[in-house]
Amino acid sequence: VLQEYKPEACLSFWEPSFASMLNILNCPTKLVTICSQGQIYRDPDGRQQSQGLLMRGLHQLCVGNKGTLVPLSVLPMAGAIPQIVQVPPRQPTEDFFVAYTTAPQVLSPMKKKLAGHRVLLFVKERRLTYYTRKYKRYPHVQVMAASPLFSDYLSRSRGLIASPSRGVVTQALALGKPIYLFCPRGHLEQEYNLRFYLRNFKGVACPRTRRYRRFLHVSKKKELQSPEWAGQMLTLQEWEASLDQLDLNDQAARLLEWLGQTEDRMRGVLLPLLQGGDGGVEDETLPEAPASLEGVAVGEARPEDAEGAAFADVSDAGTTEAAAAQGTEGETDDDEDDED
Repeated sequence: VLQEYKPEACLSFWEPSFASMLNILNCPTKLVTICSQGQIYRDPDGRQQSQGLLMRGLHQLCVGNKGTLVPLSVLPMAGAIPQIVQVPPRQPTEDFFVAYTTAPQVLSPMKKKLAGHRVLLFVKERRLTYYTRKYKRYPHVQVMAASPLFSDYLSRSRGLIASPSRGVVTQALALGKPIYLFCPRGHLEQEYNLRFYLRNFKGVACPRTRRYRRFLHVSKKKELQSPEWAGQMLTLQEWEASLDQLDLNDQAARLLEWLGQTEDRMRGVLLPLLQGGDGGVEDETLPEAPASLEGVAVGEARPEDAEGAAFADVSDAGTTEAAAAQGTEGETDDDEDDED
């Protein structure tokens, strides 16, 4: 296609090899890459991760030296487009939780820690039989195949239990739902997402176990401190007990305001890039963001940035499953210790 038609521009969604292909063929085609991973490279909190060997390699494969990276961002960010999610209508809350992740084994603590509370666990259809059998001894967990009905259940639920995948978590935040996050070990993209959501959104919590304290640089005697952190480190039981005290409606409204700008931002940022302009990706100045939804606006430096954070370059941040792909018939409940 490149050799025969010599297209002026190529729109890519974080696909490895396109940048290399354009360079090898010495093709004048302009590459524009739009993806949620782009937020890691633009956000100061993702600075150390984005400079790791794996992330630099992925950037070279997916964007290259000549390409332009356009982030899909959850919060206002210069040169970015709002994260694309479908937010269902809000409905009256019913007495159940929904759970979803591409690696359901990380959610195993809810087998015992949420006994007595109904949980709808959504898994991929090809894994339905396996996880139905795995949760057979825990009647409070109902295993269901992932489907478009998930959004409807999420809208009616008390909250979401998940890994920090960008789409489903942003969807829940826009609905004003509290969220409890379990992060797969060594998954670069989801480790960044965990830190990002805890920094910027109330109602988000994660375990207070050693692995999470080390990752977030929090000692056993301390908690995540406001205003640097909007979220909390809690046990599942503490999180469930705190839900009635939360009011997340204003936060959800501010997020929906940003998410509703998708079409305008595509016209203002993406189309000029594809038509030969710069799209204002580097120079754009946004209106003042609304106090980062109880945190600090994305793109604003924080005092503790200088301290850095420990991130292990051991996963493929280009997918949402690669680092956590241990969901085999022989998997164990190694993540049971994610709950004290």
